[in-house]
Amino acid sequence: MPRERGWVLVEVMIALAVLATVGTTLLTLSRDTLGAVRSAGETDRATRRASDFLTAVSLWPTADLDRRLGSRSQGPWILLIERENAELYNVVLLDSAYRTPLLQTTLFRPRARS
Repeated sequence: MPRERGWVLVEVMIALAVLATVGTTLLTLSRDTLGAVRSAGETDRATRRASDFLTAVSLWPTADLDRRLGSRSQGPWILLIERENAELYNVVLLDSAYRTPLLQTTLFRPRARS
């Protein structure tokens, strides 16, 4: 019996160490998951704002699109409008910080009949 007394204390210490390690891991995982959820929410909100702006641009008449040909800063984005031919416009919304395309579309504007 005298040999087993010390082993009980060692087993309790090992169990506490395992519990502390598992608890720390779970806390870290929870924190990282919460950060990822927040980041995804921010990205979603930014994408929705960009989509709303691109929707507004898609409603512009031909004269407005022609007036804004080229690249220009539009708030947190860069708006690039290129004319493919007499009826098609390529519109790209770029992230101004990284200059990467966020959204892109092609708009059709029929020619005015004479």
